[in-house]
Amino acid sequence: MERTYKRVEDSQTEQTYLMRPCYLNRYGNLFGGELMSWIDEIASIVSMRHSESDITTAAVDNLNLSLSTLYEFILIIF
Repeated sequence: MERTYKRVEDSQTEQTYLMRPCYLNRYGNLFGGELMSWIDEIASIVSMRHSESDITTAAVDNLNLSLSTLYEFILIIF
């Protein structure tokens, strides 16, 4: 069976979010859990495209939230 190789571009995806009040905490910053959920969703899509199979996120080693994402900011995850 011959192995097929994919380029990163073959699996790449991008999602854009407009920061709305439902994503923000009482200080006006994006909930960290919301961001982590979006990252997991995008990573899952990329992984499924690349592997052509079902996947599961087993663990996230580290996630540092160092910048605030405020109301009406546009956030792009790729």
